[in-house]
Amino acid sequence: MLTVFSTVGVIVVAIWMGRREFALARSRTDLAASVAHELRTPLAGQRVVLENLEKRLGGASEQDRDSVMMALRENLRLGDVAESFLTFSTDFPP
Repeated sequence: MLTVFSTVGVIVVAIWMGRREFALARSRTDLAASVAHELRTPLAGQRVVLENLEKRLGGASEQDRDSVMMALRENLRLGDVAESFLTFSTDFPP
């Protein structure tokens, strides 16, 4: 009789731990999606502004053109980081 209760207890604990692990994985995925979204939204807005600046740089100095191009490259790099973060977090499904 004691063995049956012990077995049932182990099963209950295993189920509880499995549900807890699932909830933690879901929370991690939700957090990553939220962070990635919060990063991508302002980056997309900045990218539009930088691309418009790039188009209007015809008579600008070389330093100004270089500055805008550097800002655009860094914006794209940060966008890639946000995408990688989201991809990494979803590689481990709940």
